[in-house]
Amino acid sequence: MGLRAGTLGIGPEVVFGLSPQAHVRLVGGAFSYDTSYDATGIDYDGTVELRNALLLLDWHPAGGGFRITAGGGWNDNSLKVSAPIEEFARREIPNLPPLPAGLGQLRGSAQGDTLVPYLGLGWSRPFSGGRFGMNFDLGALYLGEPEVDLRVESPLLIGLPPAARQLLDAAAAVEEQRLQAELSDYQYLPVVSLGFTFKL
Repeated sequence: MGLRAGTLGIGPEVVFGLSPQAHVRLVGGAFSYDTSYDATGIDYDGTVELRNALLLLDWHPAGGGFRITAGGGWNDNSLKVSAPIEEFARREIPNLPPLPAGLGQLRGSAQGDTLVPYLGLGWSRPFSGGRFGMNFDLGALYLGEPEVDLRVESPLLIGLPPAARQLLDAAAAVEEQRLQAELSDYQYLPVVSLGFTFKL
């Protein structure tokens, strides 16, 4: 058993030995951090949420520490973004009358496939030497093309004229397409992790 940390978050790891050259690992990761995103011209406040669980097969071709790893599992990694409606409207709808501050948020999320494959290289020797060990992973998780959902959120928008609300919704739909195009290149998540194990 062990604990690992890296680009997939922080989480537990359980290793089972099938033979001197083949091991099975069950690993999990979770973490979140705040960031910013402005690739489409809108200054978004963002949060990256990492949640995943993978079943991996390690093959040690020479019986030593070097290994080739393949597998896959559950992916719930996502990017969540938000920006004030008034700032978004000022940039995207020049003819719209000025909107009051605090009207609401343009809020969205981007997420890849739920089931994803993994391929990588690494180093570990969990069943040799002492009871404590260390492992290293370097690879990539294929997330697929992220699906973007963007919407205007505010109970105060009910009081806006229908034409103004239609302009906001249409501009949000165009921005959603921009975000989809920008994030379509992020189909692979690099995986770098370092872990420590304890042999029971």
